[in-house]
Amino acid sequence: MLQGEGIVAAPSDDLIDDIAAVRGSESVDLEDPLLWQNDFSVAVTTLQEQYPKAYSASAVDTDAGQAWVSFAQDAPAGALALLGELPVDIEIREGVGWSEEEIASVGEQAHYAALKETASFKDVYTNTDAASGRVSVYVEPADGMSIDRARSALSSVEARSDVARSAEASGVPGIEVEYFVDVDLDGGLDAIYGGGKLTSGSSYCTSGFSVRKGTTYNNGLITAAHCPNTLKYGSNSLNFRKASSTRDVQWHSDNQTAPPKFYVADTTLRNVDVSSNPPVGTRVCRYGRTNDATCDRVALLNQCRGNYCGLAMVYERRAAPGDSGGPWYYGNVAYGVHSGYITIDSQRRDVFTPLQKAVTHLDIGTKL
Repeated sequence: MLQGEGIVAAPSDDLIDDIAAVRGSESVDLEDPLLWQNDFSVAVTTLQEQYPKAYSASAVDTDAGQAWVSFAQDAPAGALALLGELPVDIEIREGVGWSEEEIASVGEQAHYAALKETASFKDVYTNTDAASGRVSVYVEPADGMSIDRARSALSSVEARSDVARSAEASGVPGIEVEYFVDVDLDGGLDAIYGGGKLTSGSSYCTSGFSVRKGTTYNNGLITAAHCPNTLKYGSNSLNFRKASSTRDVQWHSDNQTAPPKFYVADTTLRNVDVSSNPPVGTRVCRYGRTNDATCDRVALLNQCRGNYCGLAMVYERRAAPGDSGGPWYYGNVAYGVHSGYITIDSQRRDVFTPLQKAVTHLDIGTKL
C-alpha cells in the first residue's frame, strides 16, 4: 500500500454542487473521497501519458474511499512518486503482464476484424477489461441469419491468427480474447431531428468543450463524430476541421471567441480548469440539450461499438437523442464527449469518449 502524503485542496463551489447532487445533501463532508477523486484522475492521466508501456489500469471507489493502480511489470519510480503526492493511500499492483495500451490495441484489432463481416453481423460490441486481461467480442447476427450461421461466421473470424492469437502476436501473453453471439446487441447514437445547440438542418447535437489547435485555430468546439460535419452554433456556421473514423469525436473552428466554459444547465456556465481521463469508479456528470444534467459512475473503459472504440461506459442510460457530443465532467474537470449507449446484460448504459484521449487523437488541445 502506497501511503498518500498530499493534502486535500479546498473544493470549488462547482465541485461542491456536484458532490451535493451525488450525495443528496447540501452539506459536504471534508473527508469525502469525492474531494480527491479529480486529483486521482489527473494523476492517472499523467501516468497514461508518461508511462504508456507501464501503466495498466486503475479504479477508485468513492463510497469506500479506496483506490488502486496496476502496472504491467514493476511500477516506475516516477509513477510512485506522483501517486505518493495524493491525499489518499493507494494499492499498487505490479506484474499484471500487460499495459492498457497493449490490451486496448488487442481489443480494437479483434473488434474491427469482426466489424468487417458486414454480411454476417449486424452489430459488434467489444468489452476490453484491462483489470482482468479479457477481451470479449459480441456480435449480433445479420437480419435473417440464424444463430448457427452467425456462430459459423464468427468461428472463421476467431480462427484467423491475427485475431484469435492477437495477444500472443502482440507479444503480450495472458490476455484472453473471447467471442460470443448476442441476438439483441442493442445500441445507438444520440443525434435526432428538431433543433438545439449545434444544428444541421433540422437535426441537432450538443457541443462539448472549447478546443484549440496551436495558434492556428484558437477558437473551436469538440462534439461527436457521428453528428453532421456541417454544423451551426446558433446562426453562426462552424468550420469543420477533422473527424475520427475510430473515435466518436470531431472538431470545428470558429471566428467567434470560444472561452473555456461549458453549460451544465440551459443558462448556467462553468469554467474548465483541467482535462482528464476518468479511471473506473470515477463519479461523472453529463449535460445534453435533450435530457439536461445527470450524474453516474464509470463502469468500464476501452469499450468498442460499431465504428468507434476507446469508449468509457457508465452504469445507467440517462442521456437521450440530441445529447450527442455533450460534456461529461465533474466539478471543473472536463472528462469526456458523449457518444450514445450500449446494452449490456439487457440494460442500456451511456458511453462517452474520454476527453484527454480524444484531443490527443485529433491533435488538438482543450482550452483551459
